[in-house]
Amino acid sequence: MRMMMSAVLTMLLAAPLAAQEGYKVGPGDTIAVRVLNHDELSNVYPVAPDKSISFPLIGQVDVGGLTLAEIKDNLTRQLDKNYIRYPVVTVSLEKSGSRKFFIYGEVKTPGEYLLSKNATTVIQAITMAGGLSKSASESKVKILRSKPDDQTYVVIPVDLRRALATGQGDEALEPNDIIVIRQGWM
Repeated sequence: MRMMMSAVLTMLLAAPLAAQEGYKVGPGDTIAVRVLNHDELSNVYPVAPDKSISFPLIGQVDVGGLTLAEIKDNLTRQLDKNYIRYPVVTVSLEKSGSRKFFIYGEVKTPGEYLLSKNATTVIQAITMAGGLSKSASESKVKILRSKPDDQTYVVIPVDLRRALATGQGDEALEPNDIIVIRQGWM
């Protein structure tokens, strides 16, 4: 069972990841903005701690918590409003700097990891951490996700066996998620 799970985890990690558009930008990230026929505006922009970028002509633009598609729409709207008629804007993630998750318990290399540019799932996170230890329980996996309003966590149970068998329940991680994998019976 462990060998089969390792093989499945390896295949899933190699599979194409979700599109960047679902990624929500945060402080420490760097985004690439391209404006067709306007090289002076096309550049790489770091996201400041206040969750904004400084964009020529427009000034400070709040981007924190927005998807890349939402940032593109916002910049397109602002440029079209006052500066460039029908601008063609593309936005991509250049570097993910603050998007971390933590994995503890029965994995080979527990610790802190960076979320990928695209969606990182629990199975991918386990693979990044070297796979499950021999004493891990596939049914005792939980995600602790912090609530934005306070200092508490929401506990999200993950049935790893079901996720591997059906592809359902392989939860996408959010920044600062904590994955805990408990020990099973030997």
